[in-house]
Amino acid sequence: MRRQVAAYAIFAGIVLSCLSAWPGSPVPIWTAGLCLWGGALLLAANVASRNLRQSLVLMAVGLAGIGYGALHGQPLTLETFLSANVSLVGMVAAVSFLALIAPTSTLVRQPGQGRSIFTTLLGVHLFGSVINMSAAFIFGDRMAAGGKLNLGQSLILSRASSLGAFWSPFYAAMAVGLSVAPHANVFQVMLTGIPLAILGMGLSFWQLQHNAESMDIQGVPVSFAALALPMSMAAAVLLLHHCYPPLPILTLITLLAPLMAVMVGLHRSAGQVRVVVQRVSGHIEDRLPRMVNEILLFLSAGLLTQGGKAVIAGLGDWRLFDSFAGVQAVIMYLAIVASSLLGLHPIIGISMFAAMLNGLDVDPSLLALVSICSWAVGTAVGPLSGINLALYGRYGIDTYQITRHTLLYALAMSVLVSVMLLLVS
Repeated sequence: MRRQVAAYAIFAGIVLSCLSAWPGSPVPIWTAGLCLWGGALLLAANVASRNLRQSLVLMAVGLAGIGYGALHGQPLTLETFLSANVSLVGMVAAVSFLALIAPTSTLVRQPGQGRSIFTTLLGVHLFGSVINMSAAFIFGDRMAAGGKLNLGQSLILSRASSLGAFWSPFYAAMAVGLSVAPHANVFQVMLTGIPLAILGMGLSFWQLQHNAESMDIQGVPVSFAALALPMSMAAAVLLLHHCYPPLPILTLITLLAPLMAVMVGLHRSAGQVRVVVQRVSGHIEDRLPRMVNEILLFLSAGLLTQGGKAVIAGLGDWRLFDSFAGVQAVIMYLAIVASSLLGLHPIIGISMFAAMLNGLDVDPSLLALVSICSWAVGTAVGPLSGINLALYGRYGIDTYQITRHTLLYALAMSVLVSVMLLLVS
């Protein structure tokens, strides 16, 4: 019963996050936060111990910072405690509904190298750009022999999934970037991230093909006709954002993802409403509670950001940097990736820097770009990142093996990212 209540509380949070973001809406954003926090806390017993410890530390530090700010004249409101990262969590949870309409019949397990490695990388990347981690499982299940993947296959899934963070508006990385820099130019950020994703794809393909025989890599070719879903979804979001700029892109995604899942579901079931309702309710009651690790971590990181902002405001004129340009962006990027190697989720570093930059005249597009780049490389190399832990849990791959075989990739990508940040600043 508690799990079911929590599931529908999270779903209510998704709906309220959309309503609160609508221009002129009377719905306060803290109502969505209240539902999401309530659902997450009801499921606290199901949170992995590592995530729970990190979340508790983030909450404690965030609340201490808010308390410090209050003692130095900063106002306390419900939004202070309940609004941070709510739009992000709503979007991440809403995108999970697209897994209901992900293709299942267009993938054929086929040994091979070369072209099949490339199509697997591209397929996981493009599907994942919309349905996120679910794409890695769809492809992984078809590559797995006896429920296990080898190291090379795991590297394909990890790299292809993390590279989507460079540009996809459906990734939590972009949502975080737009949360800490809400006035960022989304198109500019995406157009800067796409070349980095292409370079990362090429580097990954070269490395994996070079080691294909020693790693016994088997690819999974994908029908490019099946890529209509991710491409049409991305096009719809960008078109609507262009036609109606006042509606935040996070809200558009949060609104469109479940609607598209319902519409495509009705089409595939020949209009059988009952079937679609059963699938959607099943997703709410099963999949949303299983996202509690991400939800609690993101909400806690938001509380940390609020606490950091309160402390910075209480300190008066103190700033981490006097200005924020290319060099400072590179320092921020390298610090977040380094912390990922130590087991911290990139959102923690992003939240800390966002708080310390509060009040500084920062180019929002540059800040958003740093956020997505550090997320893309940090999740690929981090032994305790979400994608690598998911591969360990589902296929038994040692995450530290993935890290060891990703260090050179991360170093090369860090050089490319640093050059890009210096060029665009």
